[in-house]
Amino acid sequence: MDLLACPQCGAALEAAPDEGATRCAHCGSGLRVVAVERRHEWLMPALGAREAQAALRRTLAEREAGGAPDVQDSRLVFFPFVRRDGPHGPRLAPAASTLLEELQEFRHPPGDRRGFESAAVAARGEVLAVEGQPDADLLHVPFHVVRFRLPGRVVPTEAWVDAAGGLVLFESPPPTRECDLDVGYAALVAAVFLAMAVCARLVWSGGLETAVGLLGLGACFWRGRDAVRAAMRRAESA
Repeated sequence: MDLLACPQCGAALEAAPDEGATRCAHCGSGLRVVAVERRHEWLMPALGAREAQAALRRTLAEREAGGAPDVQDSRLVFFPFVRRDGPHGPRLAPAASTLLEELQEFRHPPGDRRGFESAAVAARGEVLAVEGQPDADLLHVPFHVVRFRLPGRVVPTEAWVDAAGGLVLFESPPPTRECDLDVGYAALVAAVFLAMAVCARLVWSGGLETAVGLLGLGACFWRGRDAVRAAMRRAESA
């Protein structure tokens, strides 16, 4: 017996699952009981750990993130989504807490869907629990969570590689080579202006310091100009 509540008065009532109609004993309202079947499925992984790491390397190379990643570890995770049919195909929404903003717009990947069996899925990887009471179908999608570190970076980061479609998602996208060049260019310009300010102050000091300041200003103007132009060319070629 399923415990239900009358939508008219809120009184508790009981109805057998196969009973199509019933009546509230409290207010006498006629009610129709409809059983809704929710599907719970999971996607078979199409990519192994090595293929996922190769996809990560390709993505980082396309982003010019600054060298090959040093992979620390990798694990397979099955993340739950609420699956609803939309006008342009199935739509997914995360059914568990996540820091990956890209999962909010994650599209349904192709793959072999199977009925969810906790023991069979858990034997392949970590199964993240569903939060709340979903009101639609559920789908567990496999991801290879790869922890890696880039050359010159102290803190490692994580990437989620869709094991069904090969899409690479980042919780915190690594900076690109272009971003590093922009930062270096800004630092170089700031250093040149700081050196010129120090030399200008020496010029106004008088005596030997004036001569040193003038020489310093000349060096900053000529050498600094060449260094800034070279940095601009590197940034444009990137």
